[in-house]
Amino acid sequence: MNDLDEPTSPTHIPGDQDKMHSMTTFLEKTFGPTELAIVEAAFSEWVDQAKVEKQSPEAELAAAIVINLFREGNDTIPAMRKAISAHRGLIDLRCS
Repeated sequence: MNDLDEPTSPTHIPGDQDKMHSMTTFLEKTFGPTELAIVEAAFSEWVDQAKVEKQSPEAELAAAIVINLFREGNDTIPAMRKAISAHRGLIDLRCS
């Protein structure tokens, strides 16, 4: 059997598997009642602090950012608070 007949596994750049796993985890994150409660609490807290109307375009963008922050692994209220406070886009969306 020559080399062409053998199945080959793709060669990966170092860390490529980690990136693929992270992306899969990000895309496959599920939202049950507990997860939705965390996202809603963090988002509502941001809306109150930012003095933004919940039905505004700014709030809609902020909601998408908050969901992405959760998907990135910030899956507790303290982690969400920290991520939200450091997110440049959310800082810029504040009305005050």
